[in-house]
Amino acid sequence: MGNVELLACISSSSMTPNITEIIQGVSSGSIVSFSLDDQYTNPINFADETINQTSLLTVFNSLFTIRCPPSINNMALTSSIVYLRDYETSCTYDETSITTNAFCGQCSYIGNILVSSNTRSGNYLCFAYRLLNNYVRSIVTGVSINGDTNSLYWQTIPFTPIADQNWHYTCIDIRARYLSQSVIDSSVSSIIIYYAYLDYNIKNGILLDAVTVRTALPFGYNDDNSAFEDVRRLFPKHQLIANTLKVQYTSNTSTMNIYFRYNDCTSPSLLVSWPNSVCSR
Repeated sequence: MGNVELLACISSSSMTPNITEIIQGVSSGSIVSFSLDDQYTNPINFADETINQTSLLTVFNSLFTIRCPPSINNMALTSSIVYLRDYETSCTYDETSITTNAFCGQCSYIGNILVSSNTRSGNYLCFAYRLLNNYVRSIVTGVSINGDTNSLYWQTIPFTPIADQNWHYTCIDIRARYLSQSVIDSSVSSIIIYYAYLDYNIKNGILLDAVTVRTALPFGYNDDNSAFEDVRRLFPKHQLIANTLKVQYTSNTSTMNIYFRYNDCTSPSLLVSWPNSVCSR
């Protein structure tokens, strides 16, 4: 990518980290990234013959979507996730603000069911929630123990959410809660969170997203001031009018035209290439 800007290091350590540039980067001459309103695309290798309008459309569409670290909702890259509901399957786009309705992706779920018919063991229940009222007081869970799926232990776990109509993310150790409430004892080696829901769902006042059952906690999930909080939901500054993003790419002349419209009628900024020496606009 050439001589990129210095790294920014966000740390909760009492020791201030230092970043020193040893060698300046040298541009490849073929790999380029583009930025728009401080959002960056993944690197694009224009020497790759598979680059076409369809692949470029996917790359530039990422500038207008929410980005989340793999530890939140990527089962393929995060082995600790054994159950996932991210509500992106059959997701229908509308003009509702993504900053209001989506936590991690394009769509979310209006309802109170967290887990349904999970069959894999995991102690931790993690989820994003947005509450429009203050009625939620507990999580009702159905759990099987030590691999016995023929019987379920049902238990209500106290839960004190933040009901400020904003998105929040939390993780709960269900096995530890069962132990503390004397539902199970320490001899129980594994549990399966078969079913879980929030109580109560009044007037469609619960929105959920990125629900997972997992064997390990995502790093830094409970630290509101960490870098994790900053990258968990990275919203673009503007949202597009549906289906207005178009890419025209001509490989033999190495030219690309990109068209889109913001839904608030703001004039779009120009895309900026990095490194600048590779592209003209």
